[in-house]
Formats: sequence, structure tokens, C-alpha cells
Amino acid sequence: MWHPPPPRRRAMRALPPPSSRTTTCTRRNSYRHMTISSRRRRVGRTRTSRSGGGGGGGGDTSAVPHKDGDRVVYDWSGYTIGYFGRPFEAKGGPQGGAFDKDLDYFRTVLGSNTIIPGLDSALRTMKVGGIRQVIVPYGPLSYPSGVDRDHDAIGPKPTTFSGMRALNFVLENPRVDRTLLFNLKLIRVDRGDGKGGFIRGGS
Repeated sequence: MWHPPPPRRRAMRALPPPSSRTTTCTRRNSYRHMTISSRRRRVGRTRTSRSGGGGGGGGDTSAVPHKDGDRVVYDWSGYTIGYFGRPFEAKGGPQGGAFDKDLDYFRTVLGSNTIIPGLDSALRTMKVGGIRQVIVPYGPLSYPSGVDRDHDAIGPKPTTFSGMRALNFVLENPRVDRTLLFNLKLIRVDRGDGKGGFIRGGS
């Protein structure tokens, strides 16, 4: 009696090995890793430092630290890297005006307590044109707790309502990691002229 041949089994294709580009991270640290690495690729030569950790080294370090009373012109972006890597200040659009290229940049006088201590310290040792990433832990180096929700007294202040809300949500929530990541670019340093004014780009 004729018997039908057994069904042919299709050979199973072996799965390719995992890509070397895949990174397995914990939920808490995944955005921290991706944010820092992606920003490094985007801006090129960048120095990452932790606030309060001291100086030394780095391609953007100035030979002459800036001092109290110097006015710094800078640009910045910020991320809540301890909480899903959400940006509270992001850059990417056109900047500058028709007559002055730094119209849209930010200004602060070092030592005036108008910017969080972590960024005041970082800006002091940056070279004009330098870019630095600064990790600011929650505490005395960051935004003050429970006061100045609009960040008018101590900045930098987010320029959008959504950015302000994202920043305040993290700062006011003790159940999340309130560490912040800032990308800084130093545009210009104006020295004091001794008469209450500044010398633009003075050395």
C-alpha cells in the first residue's frame, strides 16, 4: 500500500546576533545614557562635568578663569535626565537678529546670584566658543526649593510654558531623581569697565 511521504519541515532560519549598537539599560539610567551620548555626537567636541567636582582638563577650559563682575553671554539647553530625559529648554531654531548675532542669547553677571551655582561655576572656566555639558544634582548647586517657581530671581529660566512646567514638576517631586543636565555654550565675556558698565568682549 502506498504511503504518502512525511511532510517536509521547513528549515528554521537562525536569528541574527544582537546588534552591537543595541544598549540594554535600566529604566532609570536609559535616558541619561542616551541623552549624553547623543548630545556628544551632535555638538562634537564637548566636555562633560559634574557640578562641584572641580576643574582641570577639557578642550573648552580657559587659561584665565572669569571672575565676579564679568558679564557672560551664553546659550543653553536643559534636560531632566533623572526623569525620562525630558527637555525643559531645547535649542534648534534660528538665533540672532539682523544687526546683532547674540540678541537671542542669555546674559548673567558672575557672582550676582542670578543663575544657579552649578552653572555659575561652570561658566567661569569656559573658553569663549566652548561647549560643555554640566550635570547638576539636586541641592545647593541647583534651583532653590519651594521658592521662585517662575525662576525670575535665579535662572536660567525656561522660555516656554511647557518647559517651565516640566522643570517644576521634577524639582517639586521628591519621588523622582531631580538631577539636571545642561548644555552650555559660552558666546562672549564682557569685562567690567570700573564705572558700572562693561567692555564688550574685553579681555
